[in-house]
Amino acid sequence: PHKGTICIGEKNIFDIKSNNYYNLIACVSKSPTFFDDSLKNNLLLVNDDFDYAVKVCKLLNIHNYIMSLKDGYNTNINSNIKRSVFYLLAIARVIIKDSKIMIFDESLSMIDKKDIETIKNILLELKKSHTIIVIDREQNIDEISDHIVVIDEHTVIEEGNREQLLKKKTFYSNFTSKK
Repeated sequence: PHKGTICIGEKNIFDIKSNNYYNLIACVSKSPTFFDDSLKNNLLLVNDDFDYAVKVCKLLNIHNYIMSLKDGYNTNINSNIKRSVFYLLAIARVIIKDSKIMIFDESLSMIDKKDIETIKNILLELKKSHTIIVIDREQNIDEISDHIVVIDEHTVIEEGNREQLLKKKTFYSNFTSKK
């Protein structure tokens, strides 16, 4: 038997209208979807404040790269954009949308190692007012996680914060020591 409720803020998810519910969640997958349009229009799909979109791109250190492209933010997303920038644009779109729940599904493993520290700092700030869910095998940001759930073969095998899991000297600590 299942008991309890799932709430976003103080509101039960069953009391939230579906169109409002989807506005509360944003996700970046390892295969982000973009429309065959400009970088600008793809970013503005979630929030029409272009100045804010530029600010987020600056935070993610991709603004200068975008501006170095012949057409800047008007460059088509399907142009020869660096793969890591493509993922950073997907992350930018989630941040720009500013949903209460942000899900990063294997997307951080696609980011260059040099950009991970920047993302860690942004997520540290965002987690003060948002719920951040990261699904990642690379353990890129586990040290800033409040709670880690280790899943193996579709089964939760352990959970806790990083320090607790490292002390247990089980799957998580063994996996971490191999990295």
